[in-house]
Amino acid sequence: MKTLAGPQSGAQGDIVASRNRSGQFPRQRVSPHNPRTAAQRRVRDNLRTFSRLWNQLWSRTASLSELRQRLRVLAVLTIDTFLQRPRGEPEWLKP
Repeated sequence: MKTLAGPQSGAQGDIVASRNRSGQFPRQRVSPHNPRTAAQRRVRDNLRTFSRLWNQLWSRTASLSELRQRLRVLAVLTIDTFLQRPRGEPEWLKP
């Protein structure tokens, strides 16, 4: 239920002042639910492993890859330069 009172924030007992695009409203405080089930732990472990392997891949790619520029100056390929490069392979990238 939307309230018409002035701006509110904070909590009083188990009631918390909340706000969304429709306006402010009071709601009951709830504690976050983190069941730590076997399936949830497995998903988090998989994500952690994937993230570690992705970072290793990029660090190895960045240390091994060098771009040729027009002035024959070498630049290291990092994930930032890879993601910011234009679509298609420019002429100065070709060996």
